[in-house]
Amino acid sequence: MHFRPAVCTDHFRGPAGDAVPNVTGPGGGMATVLYVDDQEAICRAVRLWLSRKGHVVHLAATAQAARKVISAEPLDGIFIDLLLGAESGLELYRWIDELDADLAQRVAFVTGNLFDETLAAERLDRRVFAKPFELRELEALANRWYAERQPHRDDRNTGQGADRAQPGR
Repeated sequence: MHFRPAVCTDHFRGPAGDAVPNVTGPGGGMATVLYVDDQEAICRAVRLWLSRKGHVVHLAATAQAARKVISAEPLDGIFIDLLLGAESGLELYRWIDELDADLAQRVAFVTGNLFDETLAAERLDRRVFAKPFELRELEALANRWYAERQPHRDDRNTGQGADRAQPGR
């Protein structure tokens, strides 16, 4: 049995060797999220849990890989590890905030370090999940992002979101 290093891969290989950039759960109709972390075991656990709950899960091991996904995919939310190696999760967050302030409001951080960077993330009024975290907590936030983004998704996909607006909104 061969073990791979503990680093998230940017893309996963399917049975025929095809690049598979994300994993969709059986429902396929829930949130589309990006999980950014350089620890492969955590990436796999998050991907497995959320995809089984019906979410589309993109993974990135680096800030650079995350930028590619963010630039190419409409996302409901992003989970970012604060300590990514060459570039911190806070630096990636600042880039996201400059690119799309609305998306920046749907960023949560994960960390095993409960010191300076965690305090900085909390000052940004962003949710911080301490490792080890409960996967149900990430799922609950992904569900909330999906529910909050549903009217925007209708507008983008059908052009009829305004016609289906709920009374009193």
